[in-house]
Amino acid sequence: MTKDYAASLNVAMDLIREHLGETAFKELTKVPKLKRVRSMSGLFRLVVGILAEAKAVRENVQDVEVLAKPLFDFNPKKVAACGEKLERRLGKMVPGWPSEGMEPFVHGVVEGARTLVACKTASGFHAFVEEFYVHKDCMIAGSLPLVLEKEIPGIGLAGACRFLNQAGHPVFFIVESKVRTLLFDSGLTESRGLYDCFFAVLEMSDQGDLHPHEVHAILSALAENNLQALYLEKLATQT
Repeated sequence: MTKDYAASLNVAMDLIREHLGETAFKELTKVPKLKRVRSMSGLFRLVVGILAEAKAVRENVQDVEVLAKPLFDFNPKKVAACGEKLERRLGKMVPGWPSEGMEPFVHGVVEGARTLVACKTASGFHAFVEEFYVHKDCMIAGSLPLVLEKEIPGIGLAGACRFLNQAGHPVFFIVESKVRTLLFDSGLTESRGLYDCFFAVLEMSDQGDLHPHEVHAILSALAENNLQALYLEKLATQT
């Protein structure tokens, strides 16, 4: 099998249409209308929440967003000075919390704030994000989660995709494990890695002239309906 993304997508679409019917297919591939987060504090709450979950801080701190409250007006001076304040406050809320456990979380919070401060406003952030996919270039679109992963320590690629998605951009999403397996088994990726599979979905989207969410929904439906073996069989004969 070769990496013929367009042919692979067409085979998947034909199978799902045949199995579910045209009406169900249209419902399945409906792109969600995500409500955009319209404030800097709202965007920052997303960052803090994802970092907290990634570091399992939420298990110990009930209202972890409170830790970042000094940043909600995004005064650059407050951003620069907040690391020590966050660390002290977390130490008080969670007695005995090890400083080495707090450091990545606090560092991520501070760098996340700085990243958003650079966009100046929530609308500026959304305009920045849109530049990464408005040209339908997979390399450009796929690079944005990598940028955030580098800029905000601890958020990870999955967290970056989740943040962008929840902020109001359905182009970015976390590729489900079953879809990653299907992409790898079909020869469309060289690994089951999150980035490889995210990029493959973007490529299929680009070549098939569909929204990435639609492509992911179609591939996910193959697994949910136990059509993986039939898909691979058809793919082997048609590509």
